[in-house]
Amino acid sequence: MTVFFRRWFLGFVTIALIANSLLYLASRPAAGQENPLRRADALVLINSASTSYTDFAHSIQPYLDHFGVPYTVLDIAAAPVTSDIADYALIVIGHRNLDPAHLYLDAVEQSYISAAVFAGTGLINFDDVLAENGSPLYTFIQDIFRFGYKASIPHNQVEIHTGVPAPWNYIVAAQPENAVYQLGQNIQPAGVIPPADTAVLASLNGQPLLVAVPYGYGRALQWTSYAWLNWRTWGPVRGFDDLIWRGMACVARKPFVLQGMPPFVTFRVDDSVGPYTWIPIANAYGFKPWVGIFLRNVSEPDAASLKMLVDAGQATAGVHALSFTEFFYTGTPEQIAANFAEAQAWFATHQITPSAFVVPHYYRFDPPAFDGLAQMGVEFVGTVMTPGDDYGTSLAIQGRPYRLYDVPQSGSSVPFYYADYLSVPGYPQYDGRFFNVLTEIRDVTGYEWFPDNDV
Repeated sequence: MTVFFRRWFLGFVTIALIANSLLYLASRPAAGQENPLRRADALVLINSASTSYTDFAHSIQPYLDHFGVPYTVLDIAAAPVTSDIADYALIVIGHRNLDPAHLYLDAVEQSYISAAVFAGTGLINFDDVLAENGSPLYTFIQDIFRFGYKASIPHNQVEIHTGVPAPWNYIVAAQPENAVYQLGQNIQPAGVIPPADTAVLASLNGQPLLVAVPYGYGRALQWTSYAWLNWRTWGPVRGFDDLIWRGMACVARKPFVLQGMPPFVTFRVDDSVGPYTWIPIANAYGFKPWVGIFLRNVSEPDAASLKMLVDAGQATAGVHALSFTEFFYTGTPEQIAANFAEAQAWFATHQITPSAFVVPHYYRFDPPAFDGLAQMGVEFVGTVMTPGDDYGTSLAIQGRPYRLYDVPQSGSSVPFYYADYLSVPGYPQYDGRFFNVLTEIRDVTGYEWFPDNDV
């Protein structure tokens, strides 16, 4: 049984978080809302001349895009920081090594950042190159965070500190109490010594990893490393994503707008042949599962049972394969066409409406299969591979939101989350036609999620 989180086709929910919202358990000065020019979006500072410039597009920008944060990018190598930076609800420094040589961000520009945060603009800093030989590199960082510096030690154990006071407790509210995570490999944080009035929300074997500070009317967060975003180390969809979006929501001046989506959980069952007595049990707990059937292995009584469940809106069903050893969506165009003809006859005979979503056996689609999918009215697919590739030997699809650049092997045990249109090699007519939506949490009990207490 593979569980996935269905975060598509729900529409956007616009969240306007007002200044004195109970969510943050703290009042904010009304004066912060008096300037009609102040916006409810973010300004991202990047430096196209930096050696770490591409980190923003590869690692940080996907979060802004997926969480629906309205933002403007300011390249400090091309345009100066001005006092208008205070018009934004949130400032995000988008990568490390922003300007360690002080070629673009002068003292006056840094003072604008400090002043904006003091007046109420939020700050999230992903730049972890903060000092050189113990000497601070940026005056605005010292204004806001007041760090001391020391040597740091690489490690792979991350501790979450859920006992922090308001308003910082909101950022870690979705975490298990004082959770501990073991990364796949060591990372090295910036060696910072936070002042007494700060809150360390996460640490790396006792060294600060995520630090929150108040500054004037504003709030700020410092990540001392974002190296965990590499999938070989940890990556998205593994338990830290909430720290990023909740961090933005917490520190931004209000009102702040996100195009977020509510939590929505369901699951799919592949390799299905019946019986289907488990589906009403799933329904009782609020789940409407997708059933991926082995077309030639479903008995007549089980097909009749499945029809009743689909008709009642308790499940959806589609073809996963012909059988465990017989693929459905692979082969010559003639073989695939014959498979679809068999499936259409089966669904018509049993009067079952096929689902608009399908996941193929071993995620294998050959490109000609998309002609049949289009004829059957399929709109959504779930796969980790480019059509025509083999599972386990190919790289995973490069797709949104988090797999545009750093992609694992398709058969790896890291979690996958796709929500993007699928390209079909050799079939440009299907560009933008099929939406690939798949979430698999593969790092809990392994790839399969079997119940172990069903006696």
